[in-house]
Amino acid sequence: MWLVQLLVTAIAVGFGFWFVFATVMSKVQAERKLREIYGAIEDYRFAQAVLLATQFQKKFKDHAEIKTASALKALALIKTGKSDEARIMIDVLKQQPDLDAGCLMALTACCRELGNFDEILALYEKSYALQPKDEECASQYFMALVRVRKYKRQQQVAMSMYKTFNNNVHYYWSVMSTVMQAHDARRTGMDRLADGMLLPLADKMLRKAIDAGNMTSTEHLRLYIDVLQQQCKFQECLDLLEEDKDMRFRKDSPLLPLGMERDRLVVSLHTKLGQKKEAESLLRKMITGDPDEWYNYVALFDLVLTDGGDDTPEARAAAATDVSAFVGTVAATGEHTYRAPHLAAMELLRRVHGEQLAEKDPVSAQLAAQLLGYIRTFGSKLCCFSDIKSYVLLVSPAHQTQLLQDIEDKVLPQFSEELANKRSQRRVLHFQLQRLCGPLNTRNRSDTAAWEHVLTDLQTRYADVLPLGKDLKGTEWQYSDPYVLVAAHLLYDLYVESGDQTYVLRALAGLEAAMVESASNVQLRLLAIKLYFVLGAVAPAFTHWKVCDVKQVQLDSIGYTMMDCCAYLGAFERDKTEEFFAHAQHFFKSSNTEMPEFIINAYRYGSFGKILEFMDFQDKLKRSLQCAHLGVEIHHFMVLTCCAEGYIPSHVEDVLSPADPQNAADGYADNTDVDVMDTWDAIDAAKYTSIKHKTKAAKERWVAFRLLQLEALVAVVEANTEAVASKRTAIADAFRAGLQTVEEQGLGLGDGRTVFVHGVQFPRASVFASHAHCGNSVDAFLATLEFASGALQLQAAPLRAAELDSAMATLTALLEPVPALLRKPIAQLTERLTARRENGTFAMQLDVEMVYFTMEEVLLPLLTLQTMLDALIPDDTGKKENKAARQTRLALTALLNTYGEHVNTVVAELQTVIKGFESTASADVASKVAQRVPQGEVFQSHVSSVAKAIAASQTAQFRSFGDVVAKMRFKMKN
Repeated sequence: MWLVQLLVTAIAVGFGFWFVFATVMSKVQAERKLREIYGAIEDYRFAQAVLLATQFQKKFKDHAEIKTASALKALALIKTGKSDEARIMIDVLKQQPDLDAGCLMALTACCRELGNFDEILALYEKSYALQPKDEECASQYFMALVRVRKYKRQQQVAMSMYKTFNNNVHYYWSVMSTVMQAHDARRTGMDRLADGMLLPLADKMLRKAIDAGNMTSTEHLRLYIDVLQQQCKFQECLDLLEEDKDMRFRKDSPLLPLGMERDRLVVSLHTKLGQKKEAESLLRKMITGDPDEWYNYVALFDLVLTDGGDDTPEARAAAATDVSAFVGTVAATGEHTYRAPHLAAMELLRRVHGEQLAEKDPVSAQLAAQLLGYIRTFGSKLCCFSDIKSYVLLVSPAHQTQLLQDIEDKVLPQFSEELANKRSQRRVLHFQLQRLCGPLNTRNRSDTAAWEHVLTDLQTRYADVLPLGKDLKGTEWQYSDPYVLVAAHLLYDLYVESGDQTYVLRALAGLEAAMVESASNVQLRLLAIKLYFVLGAVAPAFTHWKVCDVKQVQLDSIGYTMMDCCAYLGAFERDKTEEFFAHAQHFFKSSNTEMPEFIINAYRYGSFGKILEFMDFQDKLKRSLQCAHLGVEIHHFMVLTCCAEGYIPSHVEDVLSPADPQNAADGYADNTDVDVMDTWDAIDAAKYTSIKHKTKAAKERWVAFRLLQLEALVAVVEANTEAVASKRTAIADAFRAGLQTVEEQGLGLGDGRTVFVHGVQFPRASVFASHAHCGNSVDAFLATLEFASGALQLQAAPLRAAELDSAMATLTALLEPVPALLRKPIAQLTERLTARRENGTFAMQLDVEMVYFTMEEVLLPLLTLQTMLDALIPDDTGKKENKAARQTRLALTALLNTYGEHVNTVVAELQTVIKGFESTASADVASKVAQRVPQGEVFQSHVSSVAKAIAASQTAQFRSFGDVVAKMRFKMKN
């Protein structure tokens, strides 16, 4: 018997060990599989991650990590573009009562990718309620609040965390959340709440931290200084800095190190307190200690000449004399030659005598002498031109001419023994100054022979200087590149004056030749992109754009270089416009998900000074005008390229950036960097500001107009009669307003030679100008929208036979002018085609854009009529159709079929014209254009290849236009 008991016991123990072993091994296998899923996601192998997660779900159905695996699968599905499937899984997981940390983190990543920050908050709010003593869970809940900017709740949670976990970090989170409440209150006009309660509360909390010995980092001190300054407690700030200097907060050294930041802060506080002498004394000390720091000179001039001083001429003259003597002393002392003191002397003249300095001959002569001295000392530096540009424009024309002559006669010969590359840079500076204010400005001279001599000189100097850079690295720019850039800008100006496209061809030949030797010079490529657009060629422009490797925020700041033109030039291939759209759209979408993470990290690492900077940056991206423009053009691009499928966007409410009411009140943010291209043109600050304002206003109206067109199509699809009528009126008003902007701001295209009205370095002034110059309008689309509105009303309330005839006559009258309206731009196209054929020249940018807009002009009415016809299909639910409804449907079907056939005829005519344009991009035309270029040019060998590239690109563009038009057919129904 005992043997049986022993055997049973042994079997039980064996099964127990086996069960424990199996459980442990199952857990180990599950964790290993889970790590494989994480690894696949981290390595961007999302399809494999989905497969691994699916296998995990099948094999470990009852495992504790099944929820985490499901969340990771949802994340991988989002990454593969299957967001709808992922949302279903996320919704199921959110209903689960107990989600562990791994599952919550995976769900957070999912919601972040989808932009659902409120769902992240709901997840952690629920988790925090279940386990308030879990510090990690509480921290994640706080960060979820940061994402949605709920500052009051942030402050409450952070303070609760501090009381629970006694962590100094949480205390400062609470303080910063209070400061953010004050910032938000001021933003919404509640200054009394900010100044009367929130900022004093933050002040009190920070003073308490000092008393408790908890102010331990530089960021803590900076936060307190910021709070005091917001309350205008400047003396308290000075006292706080003195306490820190005495090392009260940290025994071994001050929290805010002694140096420039502290000194600038002290100067600012003395200035705000009206303590001018103390501020001036410290500034002079800072300048003496660091003579090459430009900020200190500007601050000194601001303080002495404007800030709270006596504005009488005598007092200003005395102050200027004193400061001038001090600056002169600084410039004359020291072992090194610094740029800042010499620039400060010129800046002082500008401050004292104003922008009318040129009218004062002795002062203008003095400034010209200072400029000559500066050029003599620093003329071999690349930064010299940008240093002196604004001051050169201040002197009188006579002194500008004399300055250029002195450089030629005195400065250049003086340094004839200098290193060759430095000597070359001085010659480049001379050419740049001639471009800025001298003879190298085409508006000053019209002698073609003289210009050819200048261009030959530039090309020859390029060839002579090029060997100097033979030892430069591939990432360095050649010393000779500026000669090509100056020549290219001169050639472009000659093209604008004459309309001869061979000038642009010559400029591109020079740029292409220079890029062979200087592949990393982005200035060469950006200018080449603009000039290829002038000639209506997209493929070469995209090639250079890819080499530039524009990424991240550059897509917002300089994306206009491509966005302004590529959308309208027919680059329908996937590796061109579509790729650019996808790249830019991904940046704007990812910025909305990634920027909150930067803010979170600023809290996590205590970099409180960066929080507002990140938030302002995020708001600018949300309100980006470039982003809004991109959004509408993507939808229009899809409408045009998917016309065979009758594509109409299902929603457009997310196209415009300022969705947040607070952001919308601020309007769009124009984040474009128009200084990205070097041109050396004489553009003063006032003209620069005016150009930016004009282009921003024009682009805003264009974006609004394009969005209204999309919304009108959506309204037709939804059979929303009121919306169709209102959008029709809005489109008409927007188009008139856009044309009025063009007229009022002088943004017209003249004879249509170029769309870069203000200069090739700036964004295009207005697409409305190009649209109007092409002879296109919106009349045909407006007529079909008015028809759609009436037809929808008629469908909603069918009429009897007698009344139906009258209604149909009215609707017929609305459609009668549509074919003629559509033929108007086609006639304009035919005229331009004939002119190009007779002249044997390439189609220019305006010609190609005219084709694009004409296609849209035809397609939008076609889509409207097609949508109306498709909606007239009888109801298949078995519901009986009454006689009046049937008669109405049949009458509308017959009318739509009739005019749909007319539209098809117009489409065929358009297809014929586009086919004709292919002949303007033939190899024969390229050869003829290249032969018109004067013989003997340095870059002659590149002219033919550039012409062939333009011809090949235009051929592909017109063929892609033809392919799209071939799909534009009205499909008639019985």
